[in-house]
Amino acid sequence: IGDFLYKVLKKKINDIQSPIIELLKSTWAKDNDDLTKLLKPIITYPSDQAKRKTGVNSLITDNEIEWNDAKQIIRDGFDKLAANIVLRKEENNSLLVLERIVNFSLFATFFYLISCNYYLHNGKLPPLLIDSGVELESIKKASEQTYIMAKKSIEDYVVNVSEKIIKAELTADTEKACLDWINDMVIDKDTDDSKRKAIISYFNNFLLEEKSPKRALARSLQIALYTLLYSNNTPSDFCRVLGVRGGLIGPRGNRATRKRYLINAFTLENITLSVLTEDDFKYGIELKDLSRRLSDVYNILLGADSDYEYKILEENNIVQSTPGDLRGDLSLNAQNLAAIYISIGLGKQYADGVTLIGGEL
Repeated sequence: IGDFLYKVLKKKINDIQSPIIELLKSTWAKDNDDLTKLLKPIITYPSDQAKRKTGVNSLITDNEIEWNDAKQIIRDGFDKLAANIVLRKEENNSLLVLERIVNFSLFATFFYLISCNYYLHNGKLPPLLIDSGVELESIKKASEQTYIMAKKSIEDYVVNVSEKIIKAELTADTEKACLDWINDMVIDKDTDDSKRKAIISYFNNFLLEEKSPKRALARSLQIALYTLLYSNNTPSDFCRVLGVRGGLIGPRGNRATRKRYLINAFTLENITLSVLTEDDFKYGIELKDLSRRLSDVYNILLGADSDYEYKILEENNIVQSTPGDLRGDLSLNAQNLAAIYISIGLGKQYADGVTLIGGEL
């Protein structure tokens, strides 16, 4: 993750118009406290593992970065967050800057994990329905389902990556070719037979569902990875930990098995700052327009543009399996989120009921 986030920050590092780079330079250029000395190298330089791979201690260069739309969204988010930190006059508070960057980094990594199947393999982009925490049952259920979709997106990504590798190694899309490929796999010798038999069993089961044996093999490898290799920490589990630690997913605690996007105020503030332009910050943006922008950028749903967001949930088969008045509850959810924005100083409600979000209201 450290290497990935560094590469995102490193992109266009020579562009002096890059707010995130300028912020990091200005924040740590004059700092000599112990915290900065400890953490600055982690953010500024590649990890030891990256150094061992390249054999040098120099910074990672731009031409090593394979770019895509998801990384561009994250890159733009970091830049807008940095610009708004400066507008808030927080750039001299290195601890707060670090806290904001780390918090947004957790969200950025989570977003990349759940969206890369969409951006790289034409899968579905899962919506993130934010629950404001007012115990609206339909919102709770719908948010839980959108979180399940996110985990499923990661699983689909693993399948698609596996299928890509298989297609590169196998010319024939036949059951025999796939079984031969499994039998030729290099597996831990101590448990070679049991793991190979398990993969063959998964493969035979998926053959009944898939027309393509290669696809069935890819799905069997995804199950094998989750159960045999990552049994204690699957990619989906890692996604959950990122979300919980980053204040995006709740309730916290292992007993709360049904997770949803129960965001905390600080994370909501950071994500919002990552989409606000300078004009938005100075003059404000209506909550409904902000809701549409968050949807367009991250597929985050607040509920303020209820008709549009209801349609997104309907297209993803969330509405059909959610009890209650989801459309009406989306608006109630947005009203409570508006109250949160106001409480953290990022929103103002006027007599006509319009809520503006910005930093200088």
